[in-house]
Amino acid sequence: YQRGFIEGTFHAIDQYIPTVTELELPDIVHTLALSDSGLVLVTGMTGSGKSSTIASMVGVINENTSKVVVTIEDPIEYVHENALSIVKQREVGNDTLSCLRALRHALRQDPDVLVIDTVPDLGTMDTALRAAEEGYLIIMSFPTPDPPRTLSRIATMYPQAQRALVLHMLAGALRGVISQKLLPRLDGSGSALACEVLVANDAIRGAIRSDRMEDQMMSIMGSVPGAQLLDVNLRRLVQRGEISYETAALVAHNPEILRRR
Repeated sequence: YQRGFIEGTFHAIDQYIPTVTELELPDIVHTLALSDSGLVLVTGMTGSGKSSTIASMVGVINENTSKVVVTIEDPIEYVHENALSIVKQREVGNDTLSCLRALRHALRQDPDVLVIDTVPDLGTMDTALRAAEEGYLIIMSFPTPDPPRTLSRIATMYPQAQRALVLHMLAGALRGVISQKLLPRLDGSGSALACEVLVANDAIRGAIRSDRMEDQMMSIMGSVPGAQLLDVNLRRLVQRGEISYETAALVAHNPEILRRR
């Protein structure tokens, strides 16, 4: 209610699934979507386009592989039609009472891929992490701004006594982190996607296990094949005239990088 009157919010469900290319995501996102197992995190604050990115990744799986995909969403924003894969979509509040209950039920059906596009609680996070360890591919959204803080946030969800074990599990299961922001275009035509991608390798896993995510990871990321640094992506968007330098500088880790050629 609003001042004694009924108030409603309506959300249009788009029947068209955007592709990785159309969203101007890097090629590594396509590769991460086709991982056989492990944990792929899609992160960003509210309104950063996470659901569109996740939908495009489900589209990659659906069009290229023969798998069973179960999505748990709150709410459903894109409707997937089966192609090579079978995609089962469940909405929290309508098809299931909670994300955790839906996840546990889905695991009993032995799917290949589980997609969780809702803010996870500890029970959901722990179940998803263990499922990734066991050989499922888990694609999960998380409301955090960048890869290091995402991994730190996951670790702090657990009691301190479990932190070392959780970091070990996370290091073993992680395949990548896609962090994104939507920024206003210079011409006022809409938003441009700025994206940062962490790809897990031995050095990244070592930083996670040693609990050095926030002070080591950014320096390691740039040397990992396939990874994309936010500041490099922002510089490209500025050079192409898609966003202003001032807009990029507000979200850059190091604004000086934006001036380099």
